[in-house]
Amino acid sequence: SLEERNWVNNKTTLTSPAGTVASFAGVSEATVLDGFTIKGPEVPPSGWGALRHYGISNKNGSPRISNCTIIGNYNYGIYNENGSPRITNCTISDNGAAYGFRNEGGNPTFTNCILWGNGNNSFYTYRGTSIFSYSDIEGSGGSEDWVTSKGTDGGNNIDSDPWFVLSIPSS
Repeated sequence: SLEERNWVNNKTTLTSPAGTVASFAGVSEATVLDGFTIKGPEVPPSGWGALRHYGISNKNGSPRISNCTIIGNYNYGIYNENGSPRITNCTISDNGAAYGFRNEGGNPTFTNCILWGNGNNSFYTYRGTSIFSYSDIEGSGGSEDWVTSKGTDGGNNIDSDPWFVLSIPSS
């Protein structure tokens, strides 16, 4: 059972050499991704697929993503289109060319997450509203100086280098 799994001591990495690692489409909040490292290649495959390389893709769904490390993905760590994922206790870092998280509609929520050290920016909201609470988000200004274009400050956020003790390997 999920309660018996020790994801801290028994690390599992999901990877894809040529595309998106995990995809959700139209799923409910009963769908859970918990305790995995999500890692793709930093250098994309050639051709059309190179433009759509994500660690996690969510379209029109509301999955729960918890206790995950999303690293080393070429385009986006997480791409959300018209969905409302609930992301808790996750680190989204070292995702290459674009963003750690991109929101193209929907209302994702982040609680107790780190979004730091990703390509152009840690997150980008094109449409919809991303809500952040108890998180460390690069470029957000933290709760005291929140940058409203980034989403909604749910409170207790910081914008401070997390100083990873061991850097997250990119390969």
